[in-house]
Amino acid sequence: MLLKTTLFLIASLAFPSCKKQPEPPQSTNHLKELHIALFEYESECGSYPETLNKLMEKGLIKKELLDSCTTKNITYIPGKNSLSKTNEIILYTPPIDGEYTFMRIDGTADHLPETKFQELLKTQTQKK
Repeated sequence: MLLKTTLFLIASLAFPSCKKQPEPPQSTNHLKELHIALFEYESECGSYPETLNKLMEKGLIKKELLDSCTTKNITYIPGKNSLSKTNEIILYTPPIDGEYTFMRIDGTADHLPETKFQELLKTQTQKK
């Protein structure tokens, strides 16, 4: 019986039945929360806010989230709405390990190396 238990423990350590999926970075979670709040704000007010502070003033996000976003230097690109091109970037973080994390208007979060992100952001701002 002891031998069976020992073999089972060794096998379970060597061959885990399900691997734990990595958790999304906290900044990605913040971007998703902000994205939801932007849509809620738009549905109440008719457009996206000029600043993220307006989301807190309306009670759509907590002060702790806004403070965390400020600390993490999350950038919001104002002047857009849900009718803007859905693949445009609306929120992004500074690069971490050489990659930017960003949120598009359609709600997709993605990561790109710094140079590719800068190129994408440049083409987005040139289309205005």
